[in-house]
Amino acid sequence: MCVEEKNCMERMKNLSEDLLDVKSRVEKLEENFVNLKSDLSKTEYKVDVINMTTKETKMDVKKILERPVQYWDKLIIAGISGIVGYILSIILK
Repeated sequence: MCVEEKNCMERMKNLSEDLLDVKSRVEKLEENFVNLKSDLSKTEYKVDVINMTTKETKMDVKKILERPVQYWDKLIIAGISGIVGYILSIILK
């Protein structure tokens, strides 16, 4: 405890300055928190865009990979049709 008035006033002044300093630091932390929330929402949006783009790319790659399969299916069907046609022409002669 302070006994003398001078000491009490000095302690009060120091406490007041400390409180102002703490208030200033808290305000800066609040500003940083708001900025952090904003940055986080921007990052979440970018991640969503990247995920969507990745899914679209996977679908495109899948379509590209299916093309040769479809091409070979058509060739096989054409070959079988040709063989069946040849056999039918021999049988019908």
